[in-house]
Amino acid sequence: MKRRLLLVVLVAALAGCTKPAPEPAGGLSLTRISFASLPDWNAVHADAALAAFRRSCAVLMAGGDAAPMGGAGYAGTAGDWRAACADASGDARGFFEKDFVPFAVSGGDGLFTGYYEPQIRGSRPTWCASIWASSIPG
Repeated sequence: MKRRLLLVVLVAALAGCTKPAPEPAGGLSLTRISFASLPDWNAVHADAALAAFRRSCAVLMAGGDAAPMGGAGYAGTAGDWRAACADASGDARGFFEKDFVPFAVSGGDGLFTGYYEPQIRGSRPTWCASIWASSIPG
């Protein structure tokens, strides 16, 4: 439950970090709220979220400032995130409260989805591997 809440808080905070919130489709509306009004905000282990954010910053900052964040451009560019990435230290809860703005989503049904794509090391087939893989035993 706490991980799900942390994920919701992080997503809401990320939505508030850049440009003004776009108008959601389907009659949904976004309302700016305070961190204090988030359920269990003081009980959440924000250190794990800050560690994940730092790892993301390492990847973001390796690219150019003009690199878009997301296909629709709703999250700005990598350059827009430089200040938040530079501040990503110290007290995790204080960091999120300083650099992000939570929003409440209301006004209709919604579905939040995510996915995990594993990265598996592999190798190109060699002539020996292709012989063993394509031959029938016996």
